[in-house]
Amino acid sequence: QSSVSINTFLLAEVGLAKNPEWGVGLMFGQKYNGIGWYVKGRSNFTFQEAGGYDINDYAAVPDSYRDSSSEWVIDAGLVFDFLGKITNKPKNTNLGIYVGAGYGARTRYLETLDYGWQKYMPNSYSGVSVDAGVIGSIYGLTLSVGVNTIGFKYMEIEMGVGYTF
Repeated sequence: QSSVSINTFLLAEVGLAKNPEWGVGLMFGQKYNGIGWYVKGRSNFTFQEAGGYDINDYAAVPDSYRDSSSEWVIDAGLVFDFLGKITNKPKNTNLGIYVGAGYGARTRYLETLDYGWQKYMPNSYSGVSVDAGVIGSIYGLTLSVGVNTIGFKYMEIEMGVGYTF
């Protein structure tokens, strides 16, 4: 007779890029005897309205007052616990990897002198979002670190802290 070991985890996450930019969100998932699933969402909660046209050329950077970015990603994937088969480990302790995909968008805006806020398309990306990283917990305290990319053109480091129960 075998029993199924179920672990549920919830993490608060932050994504950081060198621009400097950031986004925050949640990661939620479950593991069944060491293999499972997760879903995550993250955003910087900046919602900028743009004017009537997009700036499409690197060379056409207008005079601008300020710049801003809007970002969000939604991913889902698989979790693998390398300690899943160990029977005498402490409760809610694991170490493994996660890998997933979804959709994401990062839009750059410039506030131009003549036309107000405009989308700056050479530095805006949307499409397939892919993430991968390491996740581990000791007695329930859970940490993760990984990387996320939107269309393999924009990348952020992700870090999370939460609890596994």
